Amino acid sequence: MSRRPPWEAWLDPEAYPFAVRRFETGAGVMRYVDEGEGPAVLLVHDTPGWSFAWREVIADLAVDHRVVAPDMLGFGLSDNLPEGEEGFGGHTRRLAGLVARLDLSDITLVVHGFGGPVALPLALMETTPVSRVIVANSWCWPLGHQPGHALARRFINSSVGRWSYLEAGLAERILMPLSIGGKRLHRHVTRHYHEPLRTPARRQGQYALARARVNDEAYFARLWSARDKLDALPLDIIWGLRDPVLGRASLNRWREAHAGAIVHELPRCGHHVPEEAPEAIVRVLRGLGT
Repeated sequence: MSRRPPWEAWLDPEAYPFAVRRFETGAGVMRYVDEGEGPAVLLVHDTPGWSFAWREVIADLAVDHRVVAPDMLGFGLSDNLPEGEEGFGGHTRRLAGLVARLDLSDITLVVHGFGGPVALPLALMETTPVSRVIVANSWCWPLGHQPGHALARRFINSSVGRWSYLEAGLAERILMPLSIGGKRLHRHVTRHYHEPLRTPARRQGQYALARARVNDEAYFARLWSARDKLDALPLDIIWGLRDPVLGRASLNRWREAHAGAIVHELPRCGHHVPEEAPEAIVRVLRGLGT
């Protein structure tokens, strides 16, 4: 008798009507969506999100694209993050492994939030499977220069910060609602963000990335030093202007670094563009602007 997956108790098949597939990474099972046929689109989520955040984008694009949306280990329907793992490198290697397993090429890579530091290395590879990049409220540079960074680093590395993330659910219960721009999430939607993070063990993935964000300056320095390779690819920047996490200064940094990028500003949108304005992502990908 096969065991029922734990998400069957709370996952709404009407909101998320996709087949859940599995990829054995060696560190745990990564689950992902692979819908439709046509040009490949790879959607890489933020924290505390998962592929559920892309649900409307997937449904729209799968009509004429092959849309792949993985859940990183420690997020969504995937297994827990391996004990003791921190940083972005493991997530990047597993994502590259999935791309290879699925034989994806000529990919339109769409990244949101923490998905940028995880997935943008795929676009910077010597022989890259990526042919176009769309960035939605994300970054790939060291944050040490930002106001408040030192305070955030002390908090996240402290025992209080650890308790706030692992026990109190700070990211999904406090930070995510505060970073939504112009709408209030329905309770039914909110449940799909809370349920995968219902225990401290399930929250370890997001806490590890929060620590990497403030601690691993060397990782971001290497990534930022290779940014010129993005100039060889079509680059679109979609930006929710009401983002309190990555504000207008971050958008301006993208503009300064990549003058050829096409920028699409969303004045009423906050940080969580896939949830708040999925239609904008679809329109940009289809070349229709916003």
